[in-house]
Amino acid sequence: MTNVLRRENIVDFGALAEHTLRYVMSLRNMGAKSVEELLGYLIGLAIRSPVPEMTATESRADSSRIARRRERRRQGAAETLTLSSQLLEDLEVLSHWNVARGAASVSLFGSASPAAEAPDYVVSAAIRLSGLTAYDWVQANSSFESLASLLTAHLRDLSDKELEILTRRIATNKADTLEQVGLDFGVTRERIRQLEAKLKPVLQSWIDPSTALGMRAMALRERIRPVSHIDDVLHDVPSAAGSLLHSELSAWLFLDKIDDDFESEDVWLATPSIQSAKSETTVIFDQVAGPNGSAARDVVRETIGEWSQLTDNRLTEWLEHVGLYRVGAGWANLKSRSVPNFAAAYLEHEGERRSLEQVDAAITWPHSILTLRNALLEDSRFTSVARGEWELASWGGKEYSGIKNAISEALADNGGLVSVQSLIDDLVPRFKVTETSVRAYAAAWPFASEKGIVRLASERKSVRPKPPGLTRNLYAAPGQTRLRIRVTSEHLRGSGSPIAIGAAAALGMTPGEKKTFVGDLGLVTVSWDNQPLMSSIRQILVSLDAAVDDLVFLSVAGDTVTAWTVEPNSDPLIALAETVGSRPTERLDADQLRSKIAQSLELGPDATWHDIEARSAARNEPELADALTAALAVIRDE
Repeated sequence: MTNVLRRENIVDFGALAEHTLRYVMSLRNMGAKSVEELLGYLIGLAIRSPVPEMTATESRADSSRIARRRERRRQGAAETLTLSSQLLEDLEVLSHWNVARGAASVSLFGSASPAAEAPDYVVSAAIRLSGLTAYDWVQANSSFESLASLLTAHLRDLSDKELEILTRRIATNKADTLEQVGLDFGVTRERIRQLEAKLKPVLQSWIDPSTALGMRAMALRERIRPVSHIDDVLHDVPSAAGSLLHSELSAWLFLDKIDDDFESEDVWLATPSIQSAKSETTVIFDQVAGPNGSAARDVVRETIGEWSQLTDNRLTEWLEHVGLYRVGAGWANLKSRSVPNFAAAYLEHEGERRSLEQVDAAITWPHSILTLRNALLEDSRFTSVARGEWELASWGGKEYSGIKNAISEALADNGGLVSVQSLIDDLVPRFKVTETSVRAYAAAWPFASEKGIVRLASERKSVRPKPPGLTRNLYAAPGQTRLRIRVTSEHLRGSGSPIAIGAAAALGMTPGEKKTFVGDLGLVTVSWDNQPLMSSIRQILVSLDAAVDDLVFLSVAGDTVTAWTVEPNSDPLIALAETVGSRPTERLDADQLRSKIAQSLELGPDATWHDIEARSAARNEPELADALTAALAVIRDE
């Protein structure tokens, strides 16, 4: 509209007043809608202009005109007002009322509703004005043009060549190359580039703020700002939907291609760009996140939610689109997607120690618990504070080191004496053990317990090693000694571990000795001071890909050690053989199996199943007892 008037050198009201309405409507590109907008603008300007003082004669004339019009309607005279006419009359009525009550300078639309003593027709006018919506006006005039129709009108003004360049190079999801378009046009790629460069200013003129399309673009950007889901935008601005002539794109997406002030990505729209919205999101998030990148859901809702104006559900979708991760009931911004980074953010969010299984369950992408455990072992950000439980090292928790070491530390911290009860209070929750276990450790070498007080023992009572046949987890084979180990997190961390005196004796050792056994998977060193201690077997366990609670055998023959993992087997007979360290290649019959088990428990070749059950009971070994019970049930059935 503005451009048309300028083209015709109509630059002020004086020039406009010289022309009739018919002449204005005959101007090129000046349709009924444009004329209506011009009239609306003039009416609005007149309403906002200061009202000159009226003479008494003028005031009486206006009042009489309003009164006569109202009286005709009261008497039933046929008079149907358009919305525009009704709006003007209501403005006139309310203006006269304000002048009459001494409020001539008060804004008509900003003032309170008329008091109850105002005439009914004044109250009705005020009610109609305050309740008028844009939808009422558009519907009444039925001339509101959708975004698609405005864009289509502009497309029709383009030449065929311009339209093809636009749809193939600019307003498309997959642009053709300059070379492709040039070949089809029979010109060089440089010529297509020149034509495209000439076309872009034309497209920008379409969305100039002074144009109808420019107003729609500005309104759409305002609705989007700073980021919105397309479904929500089209729900509030349905005129942005619709198809276009000569394009497979919807109206809003076509506008996105020519408007540099907003951008779309998948189902998201943002101003001025998607990347700027993502960057702002992460900046706000990092300001409220902890050192490991986690933030509580409520904090995220209060900060990013307030900035973005997204609903809770849309905020969740947007955060996932940005690349943040759900951590418990909160969120995390991981600098890189790695298992230890996620674990650190998860523990930070939870605020207290968590089991390996809990951390494992929280990680949302494919991984193994072995990978997680090894990552925690090797990363200085984590500390194991109890059996299978982890926390952040920055929290200052004591590292889990075994009950004996914990008792030694307690004695050192308390001058060499500590009560059994204080050890129970400290160690039972830390190590998830019973009071009985703590009392047993406190009374065993190198400690002594008397009248509820624990101290370091002055001398060790001589202890006769149990024979291998009665030593738990120890099995004999021709030329071999086999030690079965249930893997713990301490093994995987690289900590040493105590072994039974009977096991050290079976290895041919005596107190004070130290031996190293060499194998393909690593070294094992056993030293026998007060208590036989086996060095770290982490290298061997990593080679076997062993996990916590796996059963692993170390078999020593001379100075050589071999190792393997006991795999679960559904055949109870094979499972029993593997429990004692035998590795049968095929199923043994009952007699062969009985001979193998008797040999491993150092029983004679004529030992019966009853003898084997008695020896198992004496060893007090749950794994062996369970496997033996299952195997005997099958043998008796057969």
